Amino acid sequence: LVLAGVGAVVGYAWLQGDRERLIVRSVVFGGALASMVLHEFCHGIVAYYGGDESMKWRGMLTLNPLKYMDPIYSIAMPMFFVLMGGIPIMGGRTLVNHHNLRSAWWQTAVSLAGPGANLVEALFLATLLREGYIDQFSPLGEGIAYLVVIQLAMVAFNLIPIPPLDGFGAIAPHLSYETQAKASALGNMGYFLVLAALWTVPGLGQAFWDQAHHTATTLGVPEFAQYLGLHFARLR
Repeated sequence: LVLAGVGAVVGYAWLQGDRERLIVRSVVFGGALASMVLHEFCHGIVAYYGGDESMKWRGMLTLNPLKYMDPIYSIAMPMFFVLMGGIPIMGGRTLVNHHNLRSAWWQTAVSLAGPGANLVEALFLATLLREGYIDQFSPLGEGIAYLVVIQLAMVAFNLIPIPPLDGFGAIAPHLSYETQAKASALGNMGYFLVLAALWTVPGLGQAFWDQAHHTATTLGVPEFAQYLGLHFARLR
């Protein structure tokens, strides 16, 4: 379903005869899907080496995106983002058995592995643009420039220390059991509370994305390419 959705938005640009929009959307949406898979795979591979061998027999050590699909984070939320005029950024889920991990620090490493993958991807793509391996004035360059922004935004978002985000997962093993229990009672609500705050608190969402753009610029990604990528990727 997700792949069909990506194909639909890319195909719409094709039917419009808009070559630049077609290339940018292919890069941004295809890259976002690939980064989601890499994010979840890194959670799984670190969990495996940390002692959770169930990751292997449950088939979670794979780059198959279908293994990480979640009805809420992979389908419902991207559709909601599109309806709200945004970019259909998707998430996934890797089910780690934390009781199998050898220590609290392995639990921290598992949580940080996903955002770490996004950060490495952002640094790699920014280097390709900064060093001239990819033409920053091309549609490909524009798509990659905005993909860097998305990766940096995902790092910042996932490191917020509220359950069920990775930031909380990184510190949770070092908190008291009582604190962990109270925080975990939020369930998935923490995710939606953060989104609601970014959407409704005046200036907060804009500041969040401005910081992602600023960080990308600091890494050498041209600002004009970032905003052109955003312009051509946005569905409207």
